[in-house]
Amino acid sequence: MIKFDVNKTVFDVKHFLMDLQNRICAALAQEDGEQSFQEDCWQHEKGGGGQTRILREGQVFEQAGVNFSHVQGDQLPPSAMAARPELIGCQFQATGVSLVIHPTNPSGGSSYTYQYPIL
Repeated sequence: MIKFDVNKTVFDVKHFLMDLQNRICAALAQEDGEQSFQEDCWQHEKGGGGQTRILREGQVFEQAGVNFSHVQGDQLPPSAMAARPELIGCQFQATGVSLVIHPTNPSGGSSYTYQYPIL
């Protein structure tokens, strides 16, 4: 049986995704060349929190959002437990990065991606 330290795994994934958010924001701000990201940090009522970063009215991007979150709770949402009753009473942690990017050029196409592994 393979053993691993769950706390270390959560720490490693969380810090990888925070670094990913930093790298994506730096690359988008460099590409835009005009605007920088504004950051808003927030806390989740049951534990964890995140960083919302938004670039607005740039030369290349009308608006770009690159968000990180790490939240935890005492139980999964009812929809998850309905499909898998064995999860009733289980704690959870979820972390991820989401992107929403709208270029100033309407022909450029918008981009949406959400990466949320549940730990």
